[in-house]
Amino acid sequence: MNEKIDLMIVGAQKAGTTSLKKYLEEHPSICSHKETEFAYFRSDSQYANGFEKEFNNSFGRDIANDSKIIAKSAGLYVTPKAIERLHDHNPDCKIVFLIREPVSRAYSSYCMERFNGWLENEFSDIVRVAKKKKAEDPLYTQFVNMGLYHLQLSNLLEHFSPDKIRVFVFEEFMKDPQKICSEIYSWLNVDPNHQLQEKGIHNKTEKERSKQLSMLSKSLRKPNNPIKRLLRWLLPYSWFVSLSDKFLELNKSGKKFEAISETDKSALKEFYSEHNQKLFKMLNRSIPESWT
Repeated sequence: MNEKIDLMIVGAQKAGTTSLKKYLEEHPSICSHKETEFAYFRSDSQYANGFEKEFNNSFGRDIANDSKIIAKSAGLYVTPKAIERLHDHNPDCKIVFLIREPVSRAYSSYCMERFNGWLENEFSDIVRVAKKKKAEDPLYTQFVNMGLYHLQLSNLLEHFSPDKIRVFVFEEFMKDPQKICSEIYSWLNVDPNHQLQEKGIHNKTEKERSKQLSMLSKSLRKPNNPIKRLLRWLLPYSWFVSLSDKFLELNKSGKKFEAISETDKSALKEFYSEHNQKLFKMLNRSIPESWT
């Protein structure tokens, strides 16, 4: 097959990547996958199936020849093996890297994992491992490391040339998504004047209605869960994805998580301060006011 990913949104997690994908795929000259994430490059099992099978599962077969193909994998930026696989697939792939103020990103990620039933820790546990720089701790890997953007940008630059990478700031994207999308449209050589139809926050994190539903959801999403495997066998893939998304939405209560404590916020801001300075020096721009 000749299909290649023209543009990949590689992260950061909880930095508006779902919203960006939704906006970009509104464009009549752009095609994307049905589910929220295209995990092929990160998942060893999907990668073993080959690109054609996973592409057809996620994108379908009816794609116009002149369509630009975009994909999103919000954790790809912290997965060196996946970055290498993406480069092997298409060394000319355009890379979009959305970055969010790292303390708010970490807390949003923490709230999401609590909602999904994957985590029992308190946020202060994450702050503790950050202050002690316990890089081997799973909490550091899952929450702290994902905000060390200068390290991940350096890794992206080891595989893709600078002209293939665009870094956007989440807080600026949320203020003016049209401006960012128009810039990406121009980069993809499609009509940059396309106006966004649906503006809003996608994949918003809320408190769960029921902890029992969260635990059930967690169980059903495990790769080897027999019910999940049966449903994937019985249902068309697009139906399975839609059913999974609706199940998660059912458990949203509409209530926000409590705000991060000032003590935890201050400690993490101090931890990230030097890392942020290195990042924006690489980007040759000043640190946004919302990050200070």
